[in-house]
Amino acid sequence: MEEEIDLRPYVEALIKRWYWIVGTAVLVGIITYYLVSLINPTYEATALIVTANSTDVIQFDPRFSEKTEQNPFRALPQFAQSDVVLQDVVTQLNAEGVESVFDLKSKLSAQTGDDSSLLELTAVSQNPQEAADLANVWAIVFEGWANKIYSGRGEEHVAFFETQLEQATHEMDASEEALIQFQSLNTTQILSNTLQSYTFAHANHLASQQQLDTLTQNALLLRNQLATQSEGNLIGLADQLTAFSLQLQAFNIGFVMPLQLQLDSTMVLTSNNRAEQLARLDALITTLNTQREMEGANLVEAETQILMLQQELEEANSTYTRLLRSHQLAEEAYTALARKVQEERIAAADTQSGIHLVSRASVPKNPIGPQRKLITAVAVLAVSSLAMFVILAHFIWHNTKQNPTN
Repeated sequence: MEEEIDLRPYVEALIKRWYWIVGTAVLVGIITYYLVSLINPTYEATALIVTANSTDVIQFDPRFSEKTEQNPFRALPQFAQSDVVLQDVVTQLNAEGVESVFDLKSKLSAQTGDDSSLLELTAVSQNPQEAADLANVWAIVFEGWANKIYSGRGEEHVAFFETQLEQATHEMDASEEALIQFQSLNTTQILSNTLQSYTFAHANHLASQQQLDTLTQNALLLRNQLATQSEGNLIGLADQLTAFSLQLQAFNIGFVMPLQLQLDSTMVLTSNNRAEQLARLDALITTLNTQREMEGANLVEAETQILMLQQELEEANSTYTRLLRSHQLAEEAYTALARKVQEERIAAADTQSGIHLVSRASVPKNPIGPQRKLITAVAVLAVSSLAMFVILAHFIWHNTKQNPTN
């Protein structure tokens, strides 16, 4: 059977020495309450900041699109306690005991409320007025910094785009002036007309050269035919007509109007003497060759002019295209920035969205610490427990000494 433990002696020992427990507890309670009362009370003041996003998106130009985040204000508590914000608070506050950012950090805390759009800025101080002032100054400074960083709708933001718009205006005016100056000296149409004229002349020279080649070949064939004839010294009407036609074509290159003649067998068109006709054909062939050389020279000159004019025309067109493109780009940039400036001005006038101080901290009436009753109760409980432990330890030690066998 298991041995039962009898707790009655221990309880009797505690009851027998109850005055030690009560006396110690009362004494420690009085001393603790007195010491805690000597500590200056601490007051807490809280200012509320709310973050509001506008549901209206002003966008005149789709090329300027803003990235929308799900919750862009998650970093606000950390940003509120940043050195740059607290340094401004130190500068504006001028409170005793707050000479640096380090001194200020121990008195401030920031946390989001039940709603993520609500930010609580809390300041603690032994002076209730100082706690309220500290929380309010901190909230005001933070509101300005947060709107400047996160909202981006302040006057500086508008001024930035206005500066860009002014620069774009100067660039557009400069490009327009350059285009006007070029147009005053633009020889594109003149070059185009001259090139067209030389192109037409080149085609005519080439056609004339081909006609001269054909006439020369026909004249040579006719001469060979007359030279090989053995029938007397006279030539027939057909050969005379052929020679006459060749002469007409040779001196009327490019003449397209048809020529009609009424002939009879007794007419002499050129010469009915073979020797004279051969001499005429030789002279005609020489003339045709001379004309062909002239047409060749004219053709080369026309080609040279065409190539030179094509280069000049392309350079003029390229210059015009470049100036026109620059002007169009400058005009597009000006239009886009003008619309963006209007967007920013409208957005800057929006007082609903952004970060706002919605509740200033009032002067606290009741301190948050030290909690004298709670501290005294804890001290009394701890001392009472310690006293009972000492009494029980002494009782066990005394019994063990008297009854070593037990």
